[in-house]
Amino acid sequence: MLSRAINNSTLFKRTPTSDSELRRMAVISKYQKQRIGFRLLQTLIEFSRSNGYRAIPLATSSGMKLACAFYERCGFTKGKVQKFEMNIASNEPINIFDSKPTVFEDSSDLTEEDIRLINLPMSKSHYFYIHHYWMVI
Repeated sequence: MLSRAINNSTLFKRTPTSDSELRRMAVISKYQKQRIGFRLLQTLIEFSRSNGYRAIPLATSSGMKLACAFYERCGFTKGKVQKFEMNIASNEPINIFDSKPTVFEDSSDLTEEDIRLINLPMSKSHYFYIHHYWMVI
């Protein structure tokens, strides 16, 4: 399923000029648990503060549980969750943004069924959840 292209051109909207933004960050698995990700994030926070930015928003797949936990440990606040329906039966590239997402303004608004679906592989849930985080600096 993931070998097909995911068209994500509408995933990220322009942020206000007062916001810095974390788009992508990864640490190769053999270098994890060495605080490299934490130092990278601290560098972004320091850069953002010194350049007058007021907030750092980011978005990640809710399935990226380790990343979600990392951002929370680093002081990011959970924001809205977007739920996109996926048509995985087709051989066409997956475009999760063809339909309007269901938006949960707070993760506490997620239903029990959505929590169950988040914990399933996308190939079984047929939904893609994007979790938004932010930090005021």
